[in-house]
Amino acid sequence: MRMAANKTSNEPHLVNILLKAKAKLQQQNTKGLNLDIKNEVVNIIQTTIQEAFVTQSQQINNLQLDIEEIKAVIKSMKTTTLNNLLKTWTQIAG
Repeated sequence: MRMAANKTSNEPHLVNILLKAKAKLQQQNTKGLNLDIKNEVVNIIQTTIQEAFVTQSQQINNLQLDIEEIKAVIKSMKTTTLNNLLKTWTQIAG
């Protein structure tokens, strides 16, 4: 299912935003409880990035399969149409 494209061409991809946020958090010099929270947030962001890449890979694979299926249907339609035309011309000539 395709999502509506409401973003502008200048809007950064979500993964890029997450990568920047992760880098910014990793630059912070924190200690104690704040360090634990920071590390947990960095791990959440990293997991989200990995899931986004897996999802993207699956979507690309699905698109490739859809394209192959469409090509097969078009090829079949061309063959069927050509055969029907040949039958018609054979019937007219015969």
